[in-house]
Amino acid sequence: MNSKPNILMLGLDTLRADHLGCYGYDRPTSPFIDKFAERSVLFERCISHAPWTIPSFTSVMSGLDPIRSKVVASPWNVPNYKPVRFDDTAPVLAEVLRDAGYFTLAIDNLLEMGSHPSWFVRGFHEYINLTDSMFLRHHHVLAEQVTDRMLSTNIQALDGPWFAFLHYWDPHLPYNYPKRYDAELPLWLPDAVSAPDGRDYLPRRGYADEISGQFAELIAQYDRSILYLDNELERLFSGLEMAGALENTIVVMFGDHGEAMVEHQVLFEHSLLYEPTVHVPMIVRDFRSGVTGRIRDLVQHHDVAPTLMALCGIEADWLTTGAVMPPFGPNPNRRFTVSIQDGGAAMRALRNERWKLIKHYDPRQSGLARPAALERVELYDLEADPFELDDISERLPDQVAALSAELEAWRLDALGPTEPDPLLDSEQRVDFNDYPGDPELAEFYRGLVRPGAKK
Repeated sequence: MNSKPNILMLGLDTLRADHLGCYGYDRPTSPFIDKFAERSVLFERCISHAPWTIPSFTSVMSGLDPIRSKVVASPWNVPNYKPVRFDDTAPVLAEVLRDAGYFTLAIDNLLEMGSHPSWFVRGFHEYINLTDSMFLRHHHVLAEQVTDRMLSTNIQALDGPWFAFLHYWDPHLPYNYPKRYDAELPLWLPDAVSAPDGRDYLPRRGYADEISGQFAELIAQYDRSILYLDNELERLFSGLEMAGALENTIVVMFGDHGEAMVEHQVLFEHSLLYEPTVHVPMIVRDFRSGVTGRIRDLVQHHDVAPTLMALCGIEADWLTTGAVMPPFGPNPNRRFTVSIQDGGAAMRALRNERWKLIKHYDPRQSGLARPAALERVELYDLEADPFELDDISERLPDQVAALSAELEAWRLDALGPTEPDPLLDSEQRVDFNDYPGDPELAEFYRGLVRPGAKK
């Protein structure tokens, strides 16, 4: 057995936490993940740095939050969209592990996105790209393809430790699951609760009067995609266990961002900074120690790298903004998390144990080309209003002022007095009328996505 543990890191694209049984969902979407979580450490409140793939995975790999990595959006390949870049001299997880003697493997296609973010390839001895394009309908990488490729590697035969990063695109649109799952999870809607305005609200979905038959079916398709992913993860772990590849292995399983159903009039997309798009699963299992538990502490993606360094006993000259997640290290007592949104409208959200402040920046300040509401804020009491239905910013101006000051102090501490803010210095935007590639998928997005917080 190797002295250093192996690492299996599973990035599950577009997976919101509250559609998994282990996070309280009442549909059987995730029987394997639920059982796996019982033998793991589950972080109940992992908040994504951004509702987009590239910033989130960059934070995982770099150990930096977006304000330091400068990666604040996904590099869409559309006209007038600013390329997304990352410092070529900044270390990334695969490089640090490679230099520590690990064989490094990725099964992924992030390299194909937009302006080709090359930092996702750095440090990997082998980078297996399963597609020559993005996640468009006729190129979408199915979960079974990722599982098949990993099980064919014979990675357990290596003499030294290994690090494998597997990127599962499911349950991302266009919800490409085998049709047999239609019968396993039929159409279903939960009982309604009364929203503050008196309307019926369907938890984890949206207002009842806004959910048409088509939208109800799309929600069911999202859940079926999760069940399909769950079955493929079970097949992956069964194969690795039979091959003896798990005995000395640490597994990190996380979502990069979530997916809105019909909440806040964001339809089957992951823009904006509400809980459905930024509250993601984070599950860590160390097969060596068997440590288990449910952790309430606030964690984010930049915590993954320092946690793995601690678990593997690797000391590296690597300055990250993250911290070792409890119980694997001392409790950092994080007071709040910060998430960002770019790509059409610049926003930041500060979330603490109770309150959530969403700050919309004036587009004239940020230079964004797409029209948006002028600078304003939203405030939610997550204890009393977990679905973020009642914006109380006008009723609690003192609370808004206190949280705004905390957010601004955090920003200035990260940047200093003169460094430009990458979120506000950006020209990044998405115009779906110019969306390249599959016309059918482009039309699907144009028909469904209506960004904007409901007032």
